[in-house]
Amino acid sequence: MYVIRASFALAEQRPMTYWWPLLCEAMRCQRLGYNNPHHLPELLGDYFFDTTSVVTEHKLKQPFRQLWDDLHAKQCREVQMTFWSALQPGLGPKGEIEPEMVLEVVLRQEPETQAVTLTCNLMYLGEAVTETPEADTIEATRRVHRWLAVLREVVRLCGPCTVELTYERWGVEYRMGTIGKPLVLEWWDSPTEPTAYEGDIVQERLPDGTVLSVVTPLRLPWRDDAIPITLHGGERSPD
Repeated sequence: MYVIRASFALAEQRPMTYWWPLLCEAMRCQRLGYNNPHHLPELLGDYFFDTTSVVTEHKLKQPFRQLWDDLHAKQCREVQMTFWSALQPGLGPKGEIEPEMVLEVVLRQEPETQAVTLTCNLMYLGEAVTETPEADTIEATRRVHRWLAVLREVVRLCGPCTVELTYERWGVEYRMGTIGKPLVLEWWDSPTEPTAYEGDIVQERLPDGTVLSVVTPLRLPWRDDAIPITLHGGERSPD
């Protein structure tokens, strides 16, 4: 499984119960929901709790109301929930093709500082069932751009925050972008992979004034295909 990840550092120190409604609204605005399409018509989903360093509670096939009750009743340091779009690609609001989406959201609170961090992992990238390698790349491109749209929505509702975007290539994790801080590519982290950052950096200024910076193209590890990243009003970063 190939995952690209967005790690948010939320500026305000508030309890996790403050952030969950905002996250759920961000997902709803991007047409992502808690209900697993494989569990229809029961309207059930899956989530996980870490209550101590050694105890993890797996809540599989549970209604959303049970999740919400647990969020308010338990003192947990980490919650993981999966959001889903349609099981099959459908049409977006403007008639565009919209890919299937599986997004794992993890919210973690550090007991010492009460700081909350959020990660949004795009799951199953590269596991689309298509007829040709070219179609695989098109489908993966759609998923990446869909993921970026979700990140914009989370920043809009949960900002101000900074975000690190990373992806894995042959077992090594690389920075692929940032939000709210400069993107500095640390070539020396992996001298044996000189092509990992081959390409340009494109940027987009978000409505709150922060800048989204992303490396393009994104190199897919399973065939070394390249996903072109285009941003709304994106411009090439100055050298």
